[in-house]
Order: sequence, then C-alpha cells, then structure tokens
Amino acid sequence: MIGRETIKQWILNKPVRELTANFSDIIVEKGVPIFMEKGAEYVINHFQPLFQKLHLDDIVEEQVSSFSVS
Repeated sequence: MIGRETIKQWILNKPVRELTANFSDIIVEKGVPIFMEKGAEYVINHFQPLFQKLHLDDIVEEQVSSFSVS
C-alpha cells in the first residue's frame, strides 16, 4: 500500500510544470483570472488596515514637514 508520505515525496520531487502539464490550459484560462481577482480583492480589503498599522500617513507627514521651504 502506498502511504501518505510516499505520495508527498513523489509530488514534492516533481517540477510544478510536470505536475500541472495536463491542466495547464485550464489553469491559464480559469485559474489565473480567479487568482488575480481574489488577489486584487485581498489587497483592496487589507490595504487600509495595513496602511494604518504602518502609520504611513504619519511618516509621509513627517518627511514632508522636514523639507526646506525654499
């Protein structure tokens, strides 16, 4: 019987190109657009909280205020 570890090793030792060869058209046509949509959605939903956590507005304000007036 083939165990879980054997299957993992078999998968991990193969290039992604080889593992996905039979599915490449589907991945390009359907997977990539879904990935891009979900990725954009994630960035949109998480950018504001990330921006707030980094206090970028304070950093920008501090930098701008340090510029010479002349």
